[in-house]
Amino acid sequence: MKDHKTVEVAVIPDCDLCNQPAAYDARIPGQGWANVCSYHFKLLGCKVGLGNGQQFILKVGKDNGN
Repeated sequence: MKDHKTVEVAVIPDCDLCNQPAAYDARIPGQGWANVCSYHFKLLGCKVGLGNGQQFILKVGKDNGN
C-alpha cells in the first residue's frame, strides 16, 4: 500500500514562498496548498501524509533526461 508521504517528480519545482528548491507539496494550515522548501515546511507547521503533504523525490531515469 502506498504511504502517501512521497511523490516522484521529474523536476523539483521552486518553493512558492521563496523560490528556493521545494522539498514538499504541502497543505499550509489555514491557507491551502503550495510547493515549499524544508525551511517553510517546518516554519509553517506542515505535515506529510494523506491530506497533508508529500515529500518530493527526484525520479531518475531515461524518461527525464538523467
